[in-house]
Amino acid sequence: MNEEIFPIVNENGETIGSATRSECHSGSFLLHPVVHLHIFNERNELYLQKRSINKDVQPGKWDTSVGGHINLN
Repeated sequence: MNEEIFPIVNENGETIGSATRSECHSGSFLLHPVVHLHIFNERNELYLQKRSINKDVQPGKWDTSVGGHINLN
């Protein structure tokens, strides 16, 4: 299975290269664009999801309602 390739960006959000998912998540501090969606109900309660125990980063922990990596291609 091929590993995902993420765009690498600088502090201004400009694409400056690319790296694999494992490179980005290895503690390298490579900046790569992501999105997180926070969902609140009418009582201003925040919806969260429990991350899969099989995730490579923060397995089994609570997380934003929706999140993911952005492909700039």
